[in-house]
Amino acid sequence: LKEEVLGVAALAAAIAAGLVVTDYEYAGGTTAVVPSQYKMSYESYDLSLGFNTGYRFRTPLGVLGTGTSLRTTLSLLEYDDELYRPYLASDRENNGAWSLANSIALSLSLDRRDFYFNPSRGYYLSQTARFVGGPLRGQKHFIKTESKVENFFTLLDVNVTENWRYRLILGAHSALSFILPQFWTPGGFDRLTAGTSDLLWVDGMYIARGWGRELDKRTIWDNWVELRMPLAEQVIWFDLFFDMVGRWDTPEAFQDFHIQDFLFGYGAGFRFTIPQFPIRIYMAKRFQVDKDGRVDMKRGPLFRDSLGMDFVFSIGYEIFNQ
Repeated sequence: LKEEVLGVAALAAAIAAGLVVTDYEYAGGTTAVVPSQYKMSYESYDLSLGFNTGYRFRTPLGVLGTGTSLRTTLSLLEYDDELYRPYLASDRENNGAWSLANSIALSLSLDRRDFYFNPSRGYYLSQTARFVGGPLRGQKHFIKTESKVENFFTLLDVNVTENWRYRLILGAHSALSFILPQFWTPGGFDRLTAGTSDLLWVDGMYIARGWGRELDKRTIWDNWVELRMPLAEQVIWFDLFFDMVGRWDTPEAFQDFHIQDFLFGYGAGFRFTIPQFPIRIYMAKRFQVDKDGRVDMKRGPLFRDSLGMDFVFSIGYEIFNQ
């Protein structure tokens, strides 16, 4: 009985001190393993007004880009609270109510790619930080950062005929994103107040291709390697890829990550290089590695009795790095 009373007292003290975000987290739960049948349906609406500036300077190392953004956003979250109880306390407290978020974003990049929408050589470095709330006030308070590096190499460039040449391009990408607490928040607010629409997620189209969506992440480390070759250089390319994406519920968990925290995948497909038609069509094979080093190959709906692959359709490419 003493142990039970002490346990209840410790839980109450932890809640009062803000150490327990939700009872689900306190019980050891993680959104990474929540089955789809236990996920809720909701609607989110955003109205934004913003001002943006950007400057580009040519340097011997590449094009140096800087940018700033000041934005005010009104958000409305709606769901049936008789059927659902959201995982995030901020979602539970703001059902059916408009919330105000003020933010300022800063960005810095260095671009030495030959063609930004279909590079064959060069590198791209960028750092962005978005500060929400804090001294800017409002009802949301957090910091979102992204650090990105990409590099491209021409491995082979051979003229096969007078009008067609064969090229082999190797590209590598790594991007690390965090949702962090604000340095300071006004009285009456938690240091980290972010809703579902503010957090990071794995989408299965651009990040961890072939995997299903995973929401409510505060850390994502997205890595890929691609081997690209043209079928018609100005129109369509054939790509081979390998993805390795880690995702964590908190930034602290990233400091002690393990192999089982990553989603892996490989595959091939076609990428259109027409700027007005940025379509990608891939087939992907997914797998994970457990803590003992065993590989768990996942089965997708394509060729279920043999390869068990997933179909991936996405719109967009390197142009969205700008």
